[in-house]
Amino acid sequence: MKILLNGINYYWEDYHPEIYGTYAVQCWKEMKISRIPSIKKAQKLWDKHVNHKNAESSLLENFVIISDDKTVVYAYYDGHRIYRFNELSAEKCNELISQKDKVKELYLQSSIESGWDNFCTARNLQAKADKLKNMIALARTALAFNYSVNASCI
Repeated sequence: MKILLNGINYYWEDYHPEIYGTYAVQCWKEMKISRIPSIKKAQKLWDKHVNHKNAESSLLENFVIISDDKTVVYAYYDGHRIYRFNELSAEKCNELISQKDKVKELYLQSSIESGWDNFCTARNLQAKADKLKNMIALARTALAFNYSVNASCI
């Protein structure tokens, strides 16, 4: 399994005098892990491997646990709570999977907003699309896992 950490490092203008105040740098890191971590453990991995020593502050925005071939999501953290594949009901999974067309729609809306220089709105729409995409992958994993467990019991 791999963890993909995603977040922001904030720097003071001292490093770039042409910028007033602080500026944000989006950061990400992928690394191998052996089990799904808690939020605290993921935060420690972020602090150790991604948080830059010259950053004024740092924020872990989300992380995704994926299989080695990058197709199956086992857990997803959206900055507020962690979602695990074994905690989703079949009804919730089907509800999420039925929204797969909405992902493309959100990315398209994000692109349009970006074209109008509404970058904050575009980022928010892209974050919603990313979350829905990861939740759909999580739902597919949960359904496949539940099916294989139930099939082995027959």
